[in-house]
Amino acid sequence: MTKSDIRMPTDFYFLFSEDPLRLHEMNGPRGDLIYTFSNDFRSNGHLVRLDADQPGSLEECRSDTRYTSIIRRPQLTKGTRICVLSRGHVGLVTVREAPQERDDGDFITIDLTVWP
Repeated sequence: MTKSDIRMPTDFYFLFSEDPLRLHEMNGPRGDLIYTFSNDFRSNGHLVRLDADQPGSLEECRSDTRYTSIIRRPQLTKGTRICVLSRGHVGLVTVREAPQERDDGDFITIDLTVWP
């Protein structure tokens, strides 16, 4: 399942088990992909920031084990790809627009693909 051009505000998250994918405000359980108030990505699972020459595929996300629990704002540049490994699902985040601070709030623009 793929969702493109998502404008993800701070303090929101996705649950990969939902179809269709939708944003949730941080007032309940933590999600599979979380965009925090400090403009970082976090997850209840594992995150892997892919190198520029790595394919953004399901196989690559499953095989790369450079796990981290946080991807900080300076690493969230246009074109950055991040694998998200959660219970039962694998996600691929592609940053379309780096974190922005505007009058209508802080957000990042991403594409998100989720595989079962």
